[in-house]
Amino acid sequence: FNPENGVLTFNGSGTEYFLPNSSTNYYAVVINGTGTFSLQTALKVTNNLTVTTGTFDVSSSNYAVNVYGNLVNSATFNARNGTVSFVGGSSETFNPGNANFYNVVINTTNGGTVTLAHNLAVNQDLTITAAALDVSSSNYSISVSGNLYNYGTFLANAGTVNFVGGGYELFYSGSSNFYNVTINNSGNGTTNLASNLIANGNLTISNGVLDASSNNYSITVGLDFTNNAYFNAEADTLTVAGSFYDEYSFNAQSGTVILNGTGTEYFDDYFGDVFNNVTINNTGSGVYLTNYLYIGGVINCMNGPLYMNGASVILSDSSSNAITRTNGYIVSESYYTTGSAPDIQVDNTTLSFLQWTINSSTGTFIFPFGTLNGQYIPYAIQNSNSHNLGTVSVATWNAPYNSLNAGTLGPLPQTVPFLADANGNNSDNTVKRFWQLEKTGTDLVAAMTFTCASSEAMNNANTAAILGLMPQRWNGTDWDPPLWNVGPLLTVPSGAVSGTVVNIPNFSPWTMSGNGHALPI
Repeated sequence: FNPENGVLTFNGSGTEYFLPNSSTNYYAVVINGTGTFSLQTALKVTNNLTVTTGTFDVSSSNYAVNVYGNLVNSATFNARNGTVSFVGGSSETFNPGNANFYNVVINTTNGGTVTLAHNLAVNQDLTITAAALDVSSSNYSISVSGNLYNYGTFLANAGTVNFVGGGYELFYSGSSNFYNVTINNSGNGTTNLASNLIANGNLTISNGVLDASSNNYSITVGLDFTNNAYFNAEADTLTVAGSFYDEYSFNAQSGTVILNGTGTEYFDDYFGDVFNNVTINNTGSGVYLTNYLYIGGVINCMNGPLYMNGASVILSDSSSNAITRTNGYIVSESYYTTGSAPDIQVDNTTLSFLQWTINSSTGTFIFPFGTLNGQYIPYAIQNSNSHNLGTVSVATWNAPYNSLNAGTLGPLPQTVPFLADANGNNSDNTVKRFWQLEKTGTDLVAAMTFTCASSEAMNNANTAAILGLMPQRWNGTDWDPPLWNVGPLLTVPSGAVSGTVVNIPNFSPWTMSGNGHALPI
């Protein structure tokens, strides 16, 4: 049988059996009947395979289908456990219709591209051996129940690849960038990375497990990362340019999460998972916490603000290197107030604390705070004698007294009713910032340095700087006398001023007074 360039059409109403000659390449095959077309051996079509009506069945023997042209299914394609391969050398269209295929292989030559014309469901493996698979400008979705191997080119456009299996799946993305990737496996179905992954859109784990594998493949997400199931980080680096939503189980292991967006990003650790390393490298308007952030390794404040936003950052690594910084900073300025004018106080339960479990570790521990305006105002604590400080918690806020509360003194720390000296109101000689300090250890603190913006160390009229700053502590009833003031524990940033004290026995609210007018004892 020599098909030349002819079209072989099956239009019967019953079951038709087709036993292709293994040495014959058919040009075009059309299924246009109302019955079932059943393969009896492998089929090779050098142009188009079209299923218009009826049923195309690869039979229980799962015969292979090789197509050099287009495959268009408008009816029923019973793939069973068979393999459909695209092996042409030019552009081909694949319209799978509503059928689920089993194995699909893209193995075109000479730079050929297979372009989807419908959503594709693959019950087993999708393999791109050579050339390209294009989801088209319509951004058709692909659902894979088995493995996805991309050794060629995957043109994702703005399409979505879904993993929907129930077993062990491998995802080799190769050198292509994907767009949206969704893990929606059943049961304990696990998608394991077999290469680095770049998803220019969203990466969503809806069900099952995504595992970076023991090879520690990196993941880069262009928009949002959302985990509603299970993620095993291994030792990979997960970089997210959008928001980070961990809504269930994030197994951080020894991995690193980097937020590197150019706009506003949100970091939500809903279930209180402990992260290993977290890097803030935001060059836009910052990263906002929506829940407490627990870090067992290092937080790296590379660029941009991390707004604690009413939550807290909790560090369990007692090394002084558990916080590193390049140009970033952490903003604590979030609280609710209690009372009414002229006695307005901060509600301590609403403060955003940076908590650091220091215990008996020695060194200088720098809390890299910044103001809402971006001024870097670090706080530092020194433990030089292996004293047990336990967990040190620090919150700080700007208190512009008269300007914020129009003629009142506030928002003052909780339990602090006044800023007066022997001559009355001493707010003219007190910086417009407070610190709430807490520690669980009972040992003496060797030294502390407070910094505030230079603009906060001005008199109320904003016409004269407050000089000779002296940190002072509120003891619950009065302000303690200033302790011995020495040089700072750190390099004071440009635009900031500081005060340092030594041998501090107790914590509670602190501020700094100056101009020789200490807050009253």
